[in-house]
Amino acid sequence: MFAVVAIVLGGVVVSTPAGAVVDSATIVPSPNAGTSDDQLKSVSCVSASECVAVGYTDNGSAYETLVMVWNGTVWSIVPSPNAGTVFDGLYSVSCVSVSECVAVGSTYTGSVNETLVMVWDGTVWSIVASPNAGTSDDVLRSVSCV
Repeated sequence: MFAVVAIVLGGVVVSTPAGAVVDSATIVPSPNAGTSDDQLKSVSCVSASECVAVGYTDNGSAYETLVMVWNGTVWSIVPSPNAGTVFDGLYSVSCVSVSECVAVGSTYTGSVNETLVMVWDGTVWSIVASPNAGTSDDVLRSVSCV
């Protein structure tokens, strides 16, 4: 028997266990951080009450990273750093515990896209150095941790 957990991002059920039958789904409200364009791109859950969702938000003058956590009842925005001045976005997140997550994406300062990697230690998100293979358009779109 499977326990069905439906994670709702932007009104869309993202994931259920393989082969599970969903009797019902509930849309759970989530906070909006920006002025016009909040987008969540990925979610990772280590339990029914511990999830992290990542994306980006438009603050009116630039796009910034957006990170939300689910505690089993509500979504909350947690502070996340930004490397650039024009665009910082996260496209994927992978968590192996409540205190170990990695999120990836890109940062744009006005001249080139560069990779963006952040780690979560259970308290704070930190940017870590990441390589760039090219000279103008480096973006990380997916991450998986074990």
